[in-house]
Amino acid sequence: MSMIARFVQIAPDLLTRLIIDPSLAPGLFQIDEAAAGGLAGEVGLDAEHVAQDSTIRPQQNRPLGSHPACSVQPAMGAALSLEKAWHGVHYLLCGEPDASRTILSQAILGGTEFGDDLGYGRARYFAQAKVSLTAREMAQAELETGMRSRFDPVQMARAGIYPRLWTPTDAAWLMEEFQRLKNFYVEAGAGQFALVTCIV
Repeated sequence: MSMIARFVQIAPDLLTRLIIDPSLAPGLFQIDEAAAGGLAGEVGLDAEHVAQDSTIRPQQNRPLGSHPACSVQPAMGAALSLEKAWHGVHYLLCGEPDASRTILSQAILGGTEFGDDLGYGRARYFAQAKVSLTAREMAQAELETGMRSRFDPVQMARAGIYPRLWTPTDAAWLMEEFQRLKNFYVEAGAGQFALVTCIV
């Protein structure tokens, strides 16, 4: 079975509610990037739990703040799936198979755990301030040069980087997925969102 990393942008108020009631978290990771515009109720999050207005819906592939007739921050922003690229992107960011204390090593595998095990671990969250800090680190001009220099199919296979079978052509794929992740963090920071993530 595939191990896939999913991320969701959520408002700080919604994060507080999820920490209080973690049973709502699994519904967040059922959001498909292609299913933009679905109501939060469709993923098990009703208005009573997450907000007092009708702005609760994922905003994939739309500019932040573009919700119709909305003058407040929506409860949910975009969703992102790195599919099977998550561990490779993590490795290129930090050169290690696991998360450490550095900001970049935390971007995919870090965060504060909460709730129950969802199959490959518990959900994790990044508060809004941590999201903004991570976005700034990812935007450093020299970062991509270092990431490309760390791509080594043989070494990555030896280190157990999922999915373990790496070829030279995978470098371009991982860098494309990194760009998506970076843009996701930058947009989340600009929109003052927190993030929730999990391997599912």
